[in-house]
Amino acid sequence: MKVNTRKRRNARRVFEQLYGRQELIDRMYQITSKGKQGLVDIYREIGLVILKISAFHYFLTMVVSGKFLVTKRGHKI
Repeated sequence: MKVNTRKRRNARRVFEQLYGRQELIDRMYQITSKGKQGLVDIYREIGLVILKISAFHYFLTMVVSGKFLVTKRGHKI
């Protein structure tokens, strides 16, 4: 099996786990019915999800490293 095929199948599995099969089918219908605007919408949504995950990861890193542990008066703990 080609690498692209494996990546595509894995990506499809991940999207099905995130959104559910019926939601994924509905999204694909919206993309195909809207054309280019549908693709722009899905890319924007994927970008927002990635941004949220990145921000959460950054926040957790800062908390674990102790940089966000600050008292009410602004002193680091």
